[in-house]
Formats: sequence, C-alpha cells, structure tokens
Amino acid sequence: MRGKWPRARRDFGQGHTVAASAEEMSANVASVATGMEEASCQPGTVANATEEMTATIGEIAENSEKARGITQDATQQADRITAMMKQLGGAAQDIGKVTETITISPRKQSPGAPMPPSRPPGPGPRAKLRGGRPRNSKN
Repeated sequence: MRGKWPRARRDFGQGHTVAASAEEMSANVASVATGMEEASCQPGTVANATEEMTATIGEIAENSEKARGITQDATQQADRITAMMKQLGGAAQDIGKVTETITISPRKQSPGAPMPPSRPPGPGPRAKLRGGRPRNSKN
C-alpha cells in the first residue's frame, strides 16, 4: 500500500493548486466585471459632458454673433460721425474765410477809395455854417 499514498499526496497537492487557481480566476473575473461596470458608466458621463460642451459652444456662437452685430453697428455710427465731422470742418473753414474777408476788406481798399459811412447821413459841416439847413432847403 505504500505506493498508493504518494499518488494521493500528489493528487491532493494538485487539487489544492486547482482550488487556488480557481479562486484566483474568480477574483480576476470579479475585477473584470468591476472594470466593465465602470466602463459602462463612463460613456454616460462622457455623453453628458459632450452635451454640456455642445450647449456651451452654442452659447458662445450666439454671443459671438451678437458681438459681431454690435461691432458692425458701432462701425457704421463711427463712419457717420466721421462724415459729419468732415462736413462741420468744411463749414468751419467756409465761416473762417468769410470772417477773414470781412476783417481784411476795409484794409485792402486804396487810400482814395471812399470808406463806408461810420454814421448815418445827415447835414454836413457846411450846412451847419448856414444855420443847419441843407443846400436845397426851401425854408
């Protein structure tokens, strides 16, 4: 009977090894299951994040369009103001020319040219000598 015990020991050792391997495999399967469960949750999280990013991008695009419109309006108003300023500048130059002409005009006249009257016409110095009556007076 001696021959039977070593085989039994060997079989017992192999059985123990098989049991340990089965236990390790069970742990590995549980780890894989946990990993798959986590992986199955992640697509939902990624999908939610993608939705949020898409909504944010849409808001950015909308705000960018509003900003473009505001900038375009501001540019048009600036162009109108520039045109008005050019017109006002031209009018100011014309007014300056007229003012200069009025100021310089009496100085440019020749010494013999008559000056415009500085007082309203009335009896001159000779009329005063005749008693304040003009020459063609019938009184």
